[in-house]
Amino acid sequence: MDWNAVAAVAVAVAGVIGVLAERHFKKPRHRDIIKADLEILALLPAESAISHQLSNHIDETIRRVISVEDGKRRDAETVIGGLIFLGVSGGLVSGAAANGGAWWWLAAAAGLIGVCGITAVWEGARRQVRDSEGFPVER
Repeated sequence: MDWNAVAAVAVAVAGVIGVLAERHFKKPRHRDIIKADLEILALLPAESAISHQLSNHIDETIRRVISVEDGKRRDAETVIGGLIFLGVSGGLVSGAAANGGAWWWLAAAAGLIGVCGITAVWEGARRQVRDSEGFPVER
């Protein structure tokens, strides 16, 4: 195996992931947009009709941020538990690959534990309004 080619591909993939992550996290968020709108509002004449519309828009955006977006969060404990399940599943898969005769029962256990891990990560990573225990709250 040519490890130089593998290293080059790994560096390229890491670079692409880095660019995508930077692009995602550098996007202006709601509070940044509100701040920019407030700066524009300060530059407009007070008696213009558009300043009243912009002021109402800013008020609505702030209400939405306070009522909905600040309450949405992820459940880190569920995500960590799911990742542990996925790690155990990966260990069982490697054990099944190394064990020549009785691989099927390790693969079956790995599949079941892997499905539980994926479900836990999926449920815990979704941003939604949660109670103090981390359970989703219906709105």
